Amino acid sequence: MEDGHIVTLDHSLGRKDNMSKDKLIVAQTAFKGAIELATAGKIGMEHIIPTAKKFADEIWKEYGIAPEASYTYPKSNVSKPSGSGGEATAKQLGFINKLVGEVTKQDADKANTKISDGLTGIGASELIKDLLQAKEDAKNTPASDSLEAPF
Repeated sequence: MEDGHIVTLDHSLGRKDNMSKDKLIVAQTAFKGAIELATAGKIGMEHIIPTAKKFADEIWKEYGIAPEASYTYPKSNVSKPSGSGGEATAKQLGFINKLVGEVTKQDADKANTKISDGLTGIGASELIKDLLQAKEDAKNTPASDSLEAPF
C-alpha cells in the first residue's frame, strides 16, 4: 500500500497501477455481481471480467467521488470547549441542582455559593464530581457517631 492506495499489478499489461480503496471496493462489488450472474446462468464464464469492468465503470461514473472533490460538513450547534470552559450548560446546572438535594446541608450550602458566584463549564464539571463524592461519602457515613441503637 502506498499513500492510501492499493498497488496492483495488471498482469495483462505487466505494469503497476495505483487503485484507491474506494475504487477497489467498487471493483470487488462489481466482480461479485458478475459472478452471481454467471452462477445464475445469465452470462457465460467468458463474460465475467468484461461485465465486472462495465459494472464498475458505471457504478464509479454514477457514484464515485472525484479526487479533487471535497465535502464540507455542516456546522454543528454543539459548542466546542474553550480554554476557560465557557459557561455551564443547562444540563450541568440541572444535574447540580438535583445533586444539591441529595447531599448534606453543609455540602449543599457550599455548592449554592459556587453557583451564585457563577460557574464555567469546567467549574460545573468539578462541582458535579465534588457533589457526587459528597453523596457517596454521606451514604457510607453512619448517621451518628454513637454505637447505641437509634430506637
